[in-house]
Amino acid sequence: MLNHANSLQIRSLVTCPECRAVAIEHMPVDARQWFYRCNTCDHLITPKSGECCVFCAYGTIPCPSVQLGTTCRKHA
Repeated sequence: MLNHANSLQIRSLVTCPECRAVAIEHMPVDARQWFYRCNTCDHLITPKSGECCVFCAYGTIPCPSVQLGTTCRKHA
């Protein structure tokens, strides 16, 4: 059986909602990322309403909290 730490994915493709640029980004495992600045258009990205982080809102892989089975929603 795999340990959760061994199966934790810490990279996600983030899509900018402004210009649709995609970037591979590292997800912090000890904090949620509230802000992300697009490298292409310089747009400051914040989570969608009800989401806790930019990775859950705009990424292809949910944040480490969700991957580990804890809730990520702000108001869950």
